[in-house]
Amino acid sequence: MNLEKRMRKMTIEEHYMKEAIRQAIERADIVILTGGLGPTKDDLTKEVTAKVFGRKLYMDEHSKARIRDYFEKIKSKKVTENNWKQALVPEGAIVIDNLNGTAPGLILEDKERGKAAILIPGPPNEMKPMFEHDIAPYLNKKQPEGIYSHMVKVCGIGESRAETMVADLMDAQTNPTLAPYAKTGEVHFRVTARACSEEEAEKLMQPIIEEMKKRFGDAVYTTEEEVTLEESVIRLLEEKKMTVTTAESCTGGKLSGRLLNVSGASNVYNGNTFSPPIFTALSPQPNSTVLMEALNFPDFPLNGIGKSPPQKIYHTNTILYHKTPFRKEFYAFQKGNPVWVQGSPLNSGSRIASVLRTSATAYAVYLILSLNARIKSNTRSARA
Repeated sequence: MNLEKRMRKMTIEEHYMKEAIRQAIERADIVILTGGLGPTKDDLTKEVTAKVFGRKLYMDEHSKARIRDYFEKIKSKKVTENNWKQALVPEGAIVIDNLNGTAPGLILEDKERGKAAILIPGPPNEMKPMFEHDIAPYLNKKQPEGIYSHMVKVCGIGESRAETMVADLMDAQTNPTLAPYAKTGEVHFRVTARACSEEEAEKLMQPIIEEMKKRFGDAVYTTEEEVTLEESVIRLLEEKKMTVTTAESCTGGKLSGRLLNVSGASNVYNGNTFSPPIFTALSPQPNSTVLMEALNFPDFPLNGIGKSPPQKIYHTNTILYHKTPFRKEFYAFQKGNPVWVQGSPLNSGSRIASVLRTSATAYAVYLILSLNARIKSNTRSARA
């Protein structure tokens, strides 16, 4: 694109951006904009917002010094001139130091109208810390009541059925509120409360969380947003001193990969064997006898062609085998427990292989969680 066309394009973009920000300010008291604060000519967020507020830009020496220090810290030989663009700030703006980059954050206030625009950098490693450290406290001062939430995560139940099971709670919601989020193979419900303190918010949220646990039972694996399904599995296995081995075919290693992404998984995960199709040389499909032999006899050819997997695979409490990605068809056996055969069509709404594998993998992890949650013994089997 030649310079003339690029300048014309930037002018058009600036016009639409200015109009969008102006409309946002009219509709809301506070507008938060992320990104567009960098050194390039098409980083226009600050310049356009300043025009909307009728402010001129000036060189902030404090921000300029911080930019210089940043480049010295990373041992850059030269600071290009366009970087100083980041130190230009609108008149009257609150300047927020960027502890992880060069472009400072900005807060422009129109106190007469009770309006404000908050500008923060786009890169997540700069945006998130700045929001948590500076923007959230600023917003809390504007609004004494804070927003607090828990995420009730459900697996093993389809989205439509899960929503139906709590429809009355959603219809009656005021404070706290309940909102569903569909994930591949899971359904998450965000319970959100508005309160002056976290303690007060917890009191508001706990009754609805407990009611959801009653309705969904073991399908609820956590109420914390940061905790994943596989983390819940690994922690439960550690707690009960149990181990697990996987035998995958159509999921192509996604199950083992998901489990091994969790820190400490090697303490409870005994390995994976992959051979499509598994067991076919021994039986048309896995059954209690086949799986029992796989767990109890070290010379059992788990891959069906006479070659035994590593010895460690037998020193386990659980083997989980997934037969086909088009069905939730798993065969699991645990020492001292009956075989659990689960078979039903996948409700993913898709026949795209990658989506089906992801759904199947999520369900497999859930089965491991459910199966081991039923085990009361917490002693590790030396030889399964």
